[in-house]
Amino acid sequence: MIATYIQDLLATNNRVIIPNYGAFLVRATSKSKDAKTLEEKLKDIYFSPFLKFNDELLEKYIIKKENITKEQAAQKITQLIEDIKKELEQEKPYRIE
Repeated sequence: MIATYIQDLLATNNRVIIPNYGAFLVRATSKSKDAKTLEEKLKDIYFSPFLKFNDELLEKYIIKKENITKEQAAQKITQLIEDIKKELEQEKPYRIE
């Protein structure tokens, strides 16, 4: 479910930060940076493990979509990170379709 939210946010933002983990970014030099749909941006999205601060974009989106508390949203993000790390530790890719 969080993966869908990341996709939704990438369609309208040039970055989505997963707090304490990293960020999905649209390349600043990309011709697609001004695109309005995820499909137009997809080829120019990359992951950076360096941008980790919580800008609250993802957290607030989860709160809005699921009508839950900030703490519950933070827990969902923590669970996502744990799931990603588990897959990567087993040398499996973690796909966000």
